Amino acid sequence: MPYMKRYLGRIPFVDGAIQGLPEGLPREHFYNRLLLSFQLGDQGTGNDYNQNSQRIAATRIEVEANGQLVVKSFSPYMKYCNNWEMYGSTALEVGQGVAADETARRMDVFVEFGLNTADVTSVLPSHLLSSLQLRITWNTLANLTNAGTLVAGLIWCDVYSLELINQGQDARAAIINKETVLQQSPSAVGFDEFDMPLGNVFRSLHIQTQGGATASGYQNDTINTVEVVQDGVVFHRRTDFLEFVSENELESSGLIDQDVAQPAGAITAMAAAASIPAGNALIMFDYQNYNAGGSSNPVAIDRALPHLPDSSKMATWKLRVNVPSVANAVTLDLLMQELIMPKVRR
Repeated sequence: MPYMKRYLGRIPFVDGAIQGLPEGLPREHFYNRLLLSFQLGDQGTGNDYNQNSQRIAATRIEVEANGQLVVKSFSPYMKYCNNWEMYGSTALEVGQGVAADETARRMDVFVEFGLNTADVTSVLPSHLLSSLQLRITWNTLANLTNAGTLVAGLIWCDVYSLELINQGQDARAAIINKETVLQQSPSAVGFDEFDMPLGNVFRSLHIQTQGGATASGYQNDTINTVEVVQDGVVFHRRTDFLEFVSENELESSGLIDQDVAQPAGAITAMAAAASIPAGNALIMFDYQNYNAGGSSNPVAIDRALPHLPDSSKMATWKLRVNVPSVANAVTLDLLMQELIMPKVRR
């Protein structure tokens, strides 16, 4: 099956609105991934963006199939961090760490359907769908500006695809790579639980924390214990949040910078640092990585599937995080990568 890359169109910025491609995503072939390029044009003297406006230009990315199944749902910034931890580096970013001014900004993110570029077991068979929509929820101009009046027409998102050309392959065995987010704001010190959905196979969990005892912003000390609990039994436990960071460095072939220190402060005031974005941690249940591990081979993915947590066979499935302080507001986001398994397998 040959690959095809193409430009699908531009989604214009509309203040605080939900926008998509007028005709939806094309439904001809198998989707491996999308590249979304958020671009903020030069605003002219006196009309200043916030320092990291490219990271918060939009608040939500959603992909919906058949008018009902939400295949993808997360914030662009969370996916930016997830790309970093999956691949060992982010996609292109222009304006990282630039002080508030009017100059152009850009942030690209990959939205994956296949588990890697070599995989043909989990690409999305769009030609079998009745509809496929990409929706972007834009932030407000008031949240993006530091001074002056921003011009909405200078902000947009360009959409590109990587597809496998449909040549009549049997798509009944396709694995759907679903990614959605649960969010909680704990109000008390101690363990806070996420009740994760039952029914699918889980490949990874990505935890993003904001706030905590030291300052607002993304912090590595917001939580200090993470437990995955299946039917009341803890089978994946961390007592040091930075252990995640260490493990993520290894699983990304060491491509992530070892300097994990990040300045405090809200995202709009966060200075640049060549490191894992603070407050982000990844659990990979198959212990295969995108850069050097077996997941570069589709056969290896199939071999790993029996070892992944199958929530359809569980009574309860929870993520527990210990919050040591709620002196400042704490927000926890949990990005769940679920594999919807086909009824018919090869």
